[in-house]
Amino acid sequence: MKKARFFMLITAIAVVLGFVSCSESPGYQSVIPAEPVVVVKANINSLLTKSELLQDNQITGLAKTGINEMPENTREIMRGILDNPSNSGLDLDKPAFVVVDNIENMRGFALFAVSDKEKVKALIGTIDEEDCALTEEGDYSLLKQGNSNLLAFDDSKLVVAFAQGNVDVKEYMLAEEIGKKSDELKDFLASKEDVAYYMSYKDILRLAEGAAPEALTGLDMEKFKDLILVCNVNFNPGQAVMDINFYGSDEIKKIYKEYSCGVETDLHKFIPNATMGLMQGGSKNLGAYMEETMGNNPQMGQILASLNKDLKKMGVKQEFTWSILNSLEGGCVFAVSEIDKTSMLPIPQMTFIAECKDDKLFGMIVEMMQSQAGMVSKTAENVYLVAGMYYVGYADSKLFVMPTGIFNECYADNSLKALASNVAGAPIATALGDDMGLSVDLKAVAATLEATGLARSKSDKAALDVLRKFKDTRYTINDDCEIQWVVSFEDDKTNALKQLKDLAVTVAIGEAVN
Repeated sequence: MKKARFFMLITAIAVVLGFVSCSESPGYQSVIPAEPVVVVKANINSLLTKSELLQDNQITGLAKTGINEMPENTREIMRGILDNPSNSGLDLDKPAFVVVDNIENMRGFALFAVSDKEKVKALIGTIDEEDCALTEEGDYSLLKQGNSNLLAFDDSKLVVAFAQGNVDVKEYMLAEEIGKKSDELKDFLASKEDVAYYMSYKDILRLAEGAAPEALTGLDMEKFKDLILVCNVNFNPGQAVMDINFYGSDEIKKIYKEYSCGVETDLHKFIPNATMGLMQGGSKNLGAYMEETMGNNPQMGQILASLNKDLKKMGVKQEFTWSILNSLEGGCVFAVSEIDKTSMLPIPQMTFIAECKDDKLFGMIVEMMQSQAGMVSKTAENVYLVAGMYYVGYADSKLFVMPTGIFNECYADNSLKALASNVAGAPIATALGDDMGLSVDLKAVAATLEATGLARSKSDKAALDVLRKFKDTRYTINDDCEIQWVVSFEDDKTNALKQLKDLAVTVAIGEAVN
């Protein structure tokens, strides 16, 4: 409990302070190992500026209340930091880091740059915890609690160690740069993003293989052990943008290019214009890939056996095998459309359509549907009506599931024709292009949820009010396997982080009042 209170204080200090990622000289970053498992970097000064956190009277009021409850010798220093973060003695022109170098016991450290060691010493000296002692160890100061050396600082850096069990910050404080950092890590450390995240899979996969070897049996994990993920997050006026890239191994991109594909916009012409959510992707030789990667895995074998046992109970004679998935050759689209006023129930309409080179997969689906004879009726060649609401069919080398209204408009003479009003030119579709991904019109989602009449409680209505603040969101994966997630707000002038902060405060106050 005492150690927890100590780290809560350190966290409070970090929140009040601002750290900006704009220094050209690494300096204090030399303590970051050449092969870390995880590194998180935050340009907290940018985050504070963009969120206008310290200009928010409610936030600063809460901070002042919290400071008033601190020990007397701490209050003056913390008030000074709240008024001017440079009073902390920490360098506000350099980024802050959290580094994990041993995932087995979650060992690592938080790293901050120091501009004035004496101010830092005064700040750390206010920590009033039992068994805590601040001592001088040559060129640096050390904070010790019990058997753990928790924190140390010198003229250039402050390091806070953490781990499951006792920790020794000296290991990091006295570390000299060993080994050459990769270009990916150096670029990551030098970047100027609002928030950035670096993760190496080598130790993570080794730990996973040791913890659950049976789950990974038959899987070739060696090809992923040099894989590095880098995620950057930036907050702009009206938008929050996350970019994710993979480095160190071409295997992810190779798999993506060999077994997946984009979506031809031709499929969009079968999706109604009044669509509020669109998910699309594509595959080629999917069954072959699943067989190659999962075929020798005993757990997947058990899952397949259980699936086929359940199918047999339903009266389905054909067994499911990975090869059936080879039927899916090309793009597929799943759409959620606004309420059809002619439908029996006030619920959104769902449409699925996929390129399918043969009818093998459809044949199995038909056999499964026919096992539920009371709910399924054949209406045309390779077309079945399910529960009086959705048509399932195979036409023009396409497998489809459509609500009655859409089906009646786009199906005739055993063939599919374009809807008169389709989504092909709508923003929700053009935002995706032919990339794999997801696009959602959040304004339409809010309006549709309200139209269903299901949002009746105060909390439901409050959730709708929050949703109305957003405009849309888009998640895409391009041909180079680069991922981007964009969230847009209705207000396109105010920074997205301030809008998120304001929403969080509003929701918190609403919850407290209720």
